[in-house]
Amino acid sequence: YVSFNAGGTGSLSLTNTGQFAGYASASVNKLGGGMRFLSVAIPAAAVIDCAYLILTANGDADLDTVNSKLRIEDITDSSTFSTYANYSARTKLSTTVSWNAIVHWTQDTEYTSPDVTTLIQTIVDRLNWVSGGDISIFWDDHDGNSVGTFRVAYSWNGSATKCPVLYIEYHTI
Repeated sequence: YVSFNAGGTGSLSLTNTGQFAGYASASVNKLGGGMRFLSVAIPAAAVIDCAYLILTANGDADLDTVNSKLRIEDITDSSTFSTYANYSARTKLSTTVSWNAIVHWTQDTEYTSPDVTTLIQTIVDRLNWVSGGDISIFWDDHDGNSVGTFRVAYSWNGSATKCPVLYIEYHTI
């Protein structure tokens, strides 16, 4: 997990207790970060039936002007986040999934992202995909489309039981 502020002075945390997306203030805007899911056990060339993130709110949020995107790293086996340069240099697929006008959040409540099947399918369709590879998904508003608010979900560092979950259903042919 990594949390990154693309606005203001820019900052990176590898140990933050929350995964942020949105806008906190004029000097802390364009919030977002990456989530790395380890040992994703999907056979090569499997057909993804559905895929989404389950995020648990790490705080209340009652403004619905958070507009964000979900992206996936353009690689078959994602490495550990280590530095700002390591995070920012990662290539992401050009395909994104919009997650806009995010509903109000209540502390410790689970929320489901929009479907990310196309993102996951692109990775497992690669010739060099091997079951058990690591996948990094980015949730951010680095485009600056949120207005005066943000969402924060638990990260692994915030709670090993409330951290993001990548849910995937698939079948093989």
